[in-house]
Amino acid sequence: MVFTLNSERPYIGTFANPQCIARCPDNKPPYSITNDHGFCTLYNYLAFKIENNWILIGFIGSQKYQGCFRIYPDGKIEIFADTENVSAEKFPEQLLVVDAESLFECRKQFGNIINKKFPMLKADTSLTGWCSWYCCYEKVSEKDIAENLERLKLMPGFDYVLIDDGYQTHMGDWLRFSDKFPCGLPNVIKKIHEAGKKTAIWVAPFICSGESSLFKEHPEFLAKDKNGDILRPDKITYEGWRDLPWYSLDFSKQETRNYISHVFRYFYKELGITAFKLDSMYWGAIRGAKYHKNITGIENIRLGLETIQKATDGNAYILGCNAPLWPCIGMVHGMRLADDVIRWQNRFHENVKLLLNRLWMSKSLFQLDPDCICIQDLENQKASWDDYKFHRNSFFIFCDILMSGDYLNSLNEENINFLYECYKHRNDFKIEWQSDDLNTVICFHTENNLPIKEKITILPSENRILIEKIN
Repeated sequence: MVFTLNSERPYIGTFANPQCIARCPDNKPPYSITNDHGFCTLYNYLAFKIENNWILIGFIGSQKYQGCFRIYPDGKIEIFADTENVSAEKFPEQLLVVDAESLFECRKQFGNIINKKFPMLKADTSLTGWCSWYCCYEKVSEKDIAENLERLKLMPGFDYVLIDDGYQTHMGDWLRFSDKFPCGLPNVIKKIHEAGKKTAIWVAPFICSGESSLFKEHPEFLAKDKNGDILRPDKITYEGWRDLPWYSLDFSKQETRNYISHVFRYFYKELGITAFKLDSMYWGAIRGAKYHKNITGIENIRLGLETIQKATDGNAYILGCNAPLWPCIGMVHGMRLADDVIRWQNRFHENVKLLLNRLWMSKSLFQLDPDCICIQDLENQKASWDDYKFHRNSFFIFCDILMSGDYLNSLNEENINFLYECYKHRNDFKIEWQSDDLNTVICFHTENNLPIKEKITILPSENRILIEKIN
């Protein structure tokens, strides 16, 4: 009996030996979401093979509760919803079972059913362009934006400058800007638009730092623990990665929604920002948080997303990141479905494995965000040219969203041309088939208005990705 599962971090293997293929399993530090002894807890859906047939058991969305599975070494399965001790007059989550001869067909059927119930949030476009995080990180400055904008102006079709984390003074103080922008963030954004490009911006709307003015001036905006005190996420789960400690916002409170609405309306209406990368969404639904109106964490996430959609008139592109997946179906356009890229071979391979496991979600549940394409060394991140070729060739499959994470002026003509090859490959891109081991994909796209059929084979042990045209 072989299975594949979708946790927030996917598993593959057998019931007796489930293997998490992501870096941070839910049942181990730093997240420590579940306390598994003698079983393994998973979320959203479970697919397994008996003889020559695949069976998939899955929850259709997550409106109020998180759908869960516990699997045991002897093959026993427990299916339940985590209610967080919040009752409902009618159980809102639906469960279904589908079967097929291949895992790909099972998932395709499942995705189609979910899409009918909760239609994918459609966008006129997707994100293409340059992101500041992977070459500047939190030290991003006005100068960095200006230099990369100059190169991006010469790249038609690559439309967005994504200003990532670092423009703000603290998490939560989204409209208090860093002194690394001496002319002011609004003027930087104005120059982006004058250059004929669009602006996207990073926000983590479900958290604030303990150093922020928001935390000091509005503690009433924050989620509580079981004792009624302000919840410290680091006491029960991963504390976050910088500007610590983090605290979770309570979107059941109108005052919280008003604040976040004000932030996004300013960005959207006043500055003309048309795309938002929403990060750290997990902290909006952590187990153990108590909310003013006795809602679940799932409902807290959805209230936050509804607030952002209304503030941007439903017209801005919304990209989820570090998010519970099923609550976001139909509420975000794109979803990060891999770990942060780092210029190391093992991270390239880990991310490809994750993305292959979630490829079926592309254009069914979300536009798939593979994270940025990064093909230039940094001082503390280095890879071989073969590693970079493996990483960049994966973007022929994972091409819904295409953002460069390198200093654009550091890219040679070959790499710029490669970005354009990926860009063209996105035209009418469609997956026709994927092998049960996930490593072979047959896909279609158009080139010069002609249909192109390709077989793409991932060979991690050889550090290669083969691309063959099929007549």
